[in-house]
Amino acid sequence: MTPRRLRAALLALGLALPACQRAPVATVAPRDAAIEPDRPFARIYAADAGAGRFSEPEWRRIRRMSPVPPLEPDATNRVADDPAAARLGYALFHDAALSVDGTVACAGCHDPARAFSDGLPRAVARGRVGRRNTPSLWWAATHRWQLWDGAADSLWAQPVMAWEHPSEHGLSRDELARRLLARHGDALRAVFGADPGDDPLAVIARAGKCLAAYLRTIAPRSPAAFDRWVAGAPAAMEPAAVRGLQL
Repeated sequence: MTPRRLRAALLALGLALPACQRAPVATVAPRDAAIEPDRPFARIYAADAGAGRFSEPEWRRIRRMSPVPPLEPDATNRVADDPAAARLGYALFHDAALSVDGTVACAGCHDPARAFSDGLPRAVARGRVGRRNTPSLWWAATHRWQLWDGAADSLWAQPVMAWEHPSEHGLSRDELARRLLARHGDALRAVFGADPGDDPLAVIARAGKCLAAYLRTIAPRSPAAFDRWVAGAPAAMEPAAVRGLQL
């Protein structure tokens, strides 16, 4: 499990702990001081010094989760950082015509106003309730695996799965390729400099890579509560989340 997926799991676990538990607040030294080898690494809860401490290995693990580093190049996608590809990806993200009945766009479930999620317990598309909730797309480009179960191994493969999923966009592979060419063929040719011909896989893969280029541009405008907490703001994170992090 990568540090960032661990971070998400730990925070989720912390938020799920019963509110009736004692809620100590952690104090965290500033980043530079915390990593000096001659300083103590124990982080004592201010509310109750006996409630828990972060050991040196724990603190080093926490520091690997924040701040999020700059994106690394994507060796599987040569247009990953191409602005023209990102613009096309934005258009694809908002195109409801890329669904079987013309009602489902990526932006419908990944709402920018809701941190690119939908706020529902489980995803709903075309009246069908999915098995899991819609994950946020914040920092999706930093994940080694996509989706809650890691079913997609690249950022550009994941949207292809959604386009073809019967409970999501619901398109067959041939129909998806046809609609992509009909609606975005000129833009795809402009980005890649060549015509993919009538190969559905080539058309769909190129569209997925453009969508991934757009997703790489998505990042929060301000540090998350966890990042502020790691940087030395004890009140930035809820006590339950701190307990979950320690657990």
